[in-house]
Amino acid sequence: MPNPVIRLSMLACTLLVLVSAAPAGAALPAPASTKIVPAQSLGGVTLGQSVAAANLAWGGGGACQSSSCIFLADRDPRGSNGRGYFGFAADKVTNVFIQPPRNVSTGAYMYKGPLMKLKTSKGIGLGARLKDLKAAYPKVKLSGRALWSLKSGTRQTTFSFDLGRVYQVSIDVFAK
Repeated sequence: MPNPVIRLSMLACTLLVLVSAAPAGAALPAPASTKIVPAQSLGGVTLGQSVAAANLAWGGGGACQSSSCIFLADRDPRGSNGRGYFGFAADKVTNVFIQPPRNVSTGAYMYKGPLMKLKTSKGIGLGARLKDLKAAYPKVKLSGRALWSLKSGTRQTTFSFDLGRVYQVSIDVFAK
């Protein structure tokens, strides 16, 4: 019988594989809107919006479960074509994010594909550089390692950086 640490590690690896597997039928977001509105919406998915309306805003191809919908190419758990996600509670969107494609061999982000079209009115989106983010949004604050955020009340837009470029844009609502 393996020791408890090994058993726990095996369980964690099994759960990781199950959680990261792409649900059948999932598709990349196909948003009608290319706008990112800080503290409000990302590609037409708006905080507080119903799950059905949010799924429709991204083309209806999400694989939804009890508290989230994920959008990525079918059978692509690594997100090598990019990914989108929104979480919800009581049928209302509470957070949303997008990421660019990743190189399957190296894991490096590749700044190409349809999600690269999503931008703020000031031109900030996936692949943006920190200097451009700071110039466009002087009130942006460092909120964690390589995380820069804009806050508005209980809402926050976070730009996550890897190797000097935005690799994830997320918008969240927090309880008061």
